[in-house]
Amino acid sequence: MEISIIIPTLNRAASLKSTLRSILAQVDAPLFEVIVVDNGSTDNTREVCSETGKEISNFVYVYDSEPGLLTGRHKGGAIAQGVILSFIDDDVELNPYWLRGVSAAFREASHVSIVTGPCLPKYQVYPPAWLADCWQPTPHGGKMCLPLSLIDTGHERVEIDPLYAFGLNYSIRKEAFEILGGFHPDRIADHLQQYQGDGETGLSIKAKSKNYSALYVSSALLYHLVPQERLQINYFERWHYYSGVCHSFTDIRSTHSLYHPYEKNPSKSHLFLRIARKLNNLIRHMIIPERATPTSVVALQRRFNEMFQEGYRFHQQCFLRDEKVRDWVLRTDYWNYKLPI
Repeated sequence: MEISIIIPTLNRAASLKSTLRSILAQVDAPLFEVIVVDNGSTDNTREVCSETGKEISNFVYVYDSEPGLLTGRHKGGAIAQGVILSFIDDDVELNPYWLRGVSAAFREASHVSIVTGPCLPKYQVYPPAWLADCWQPTPHGGKMCLPLSLIDTGHERVEIDPLYAFGLNYSIRKEAFEILGGFHPDRIADHLQQYQGDGETGLSIKAKSKNYSALYVSSALLYHLVPQERLQINYFERWHYYSGVCHSFTDIRSTHSLYHPYEKNPSKSHLFLRIARKLNNLIRHMIIPERATPTSVVALQRRFNEMFQEGYRFHQQCFLRDEKVRDWVLRTDYWNYKLPI
């Protein structure tokens, strides 16, 4: 088996069906399997998998209701037979040559450990004018919209920083995946945000630390469904809040020597001072510069920054107060994934 396509899913039967149909439409595909990990769906996801899965030669459906995206990613990775693990979302549509492109990229660049490609929008409604100011340049001469997981470097083929491989289009050699210790927690329910992590960012940071290469190829193109509710200001506000939580997780782990030797009951005043300094430094670099844009857009940028800071502070405070959160954030890996609740 060359490629294992792993799709974690939760209550998105309609979009999942479109994703599976796009896999069925692949042209000149290498030998592959599809693994759908159902994270506790209450809609007709099981029926969609039963119906569409019959048309896919190697199809596996797994049910596991442990909260969080990491359940599907690691469960799928554990049972995968492919030498390449391709993680995609349940609301994407692959271009017909996606599998061929991923396969060729790994075959032609033996030094590469991660492959990704363009993640372009498939809008269900016409996007609002303010969305244009939510796109940012990439170091590769392209552009990206992080809240919608969209990226387009404008290149046919270019080596990129692993951090620009987004989780909806993330292929990695299985050997590298296991050596690096897998993903970090992601997409945790609102009431469990203290256990949120930095998802594929954490994996990419580990890959970068070991000088693993990532390749962007235009043939690994997919379209990300963007429904009307994701084009609302409150969706972007929530995304920036969650982004603050994720950045806190990343920051604590990247500077965890601050907390070692690890004390079960650290001096909160001393520890908080060090965290506050890190927080202020991070926020200073995360603020979106105010460009010559309309007043309404500047106000939006400020609001998004405020939500980011709120999420960051929430997670930092949880880390300070709760021993279970501290143990969770500072775990070596998350193979044995089960929330401490």
